[in-house]
Amino acid sequence: FMRFLKLISLPMLFFSLTSTITGMKNIQEMQFIGKRLLKYTLLTSLLAAVLALDLFLFIQPVSSASPVTYIDVESPSIQGNYLSLIVNSIPSNFFLAFTEENVMAVVLLSIAIGLATMQLPTQQKQLLHRLFSALFQVVMKLTQCIAYLMPIGVWSFTTLLLHNLRLGELSLKVLGLYLLTVILANLLQGCIILPLCLLWKKISPWKQALSMFPALTMAFSSRSSNATLPITLQ
Repeated sequence: FMRFLKLISLPMLFFSLTSTITGMKNIQEMQFIGKRLLKYTLLTSLLAAVLALDLFLFIQPVSSASPVTYIDVESPSIQGNYLSLIVNSIPSNFFLAFTEENVMAVVLLSIAIGLATMQLPTQQKQLLHRLFSALFQVVMKLTQCIAYLMPIGVWSFTTLLLHNLRLGELSLKVLGLYLLTVILANLLQGCIILPLCLLWKKISPWKQALSMFPALTMAFSSRSSNATLPITLQ
């Protein structure tokens, strides 16, 4: 099930971005939407990170874990710096970004292709927009078919979790505290922080929550935000 989700995640991301960007009227519209999206993403991500860190330090779910036996291992070498991260985001060929599962490279390719398409004549631009939109619809159909396997995936994950608990590979207390931390962080973020951000922009949190409920249900069941993309776009 998770392999199926990984199979369609990057193509879904690529075609969704290219179909969206090529459907915009001009670069000014893309800049306007991009700035608002960047501000919202940075603000909510920062608030979520601070909240999660505070809860982790307060609850300390791993403090009651059994002592770990350390062994001598070779220290890993440093894998470059921020500059190398940016350089690695530029793939040497088109398909390498997908085979290496490089999300940043796929995003950059999508934006580059979208910007280049916007510079083409109107007829060619509309043709490519219909092509990317049709390919995205194909990926969405595949995602809907994979979603039918979700009960089997959830059952398998639950069975594996119970098996590990039975063998003693996982501590029930540590797992419970960890789940408490995660659930509490999500509840505070989703029920307090995000509604306050919506009210600040004069948006009804209740209406927004109702429209997001199917996507949230899919994310909770599949443990994958990529699987929620078709429902979110609808």
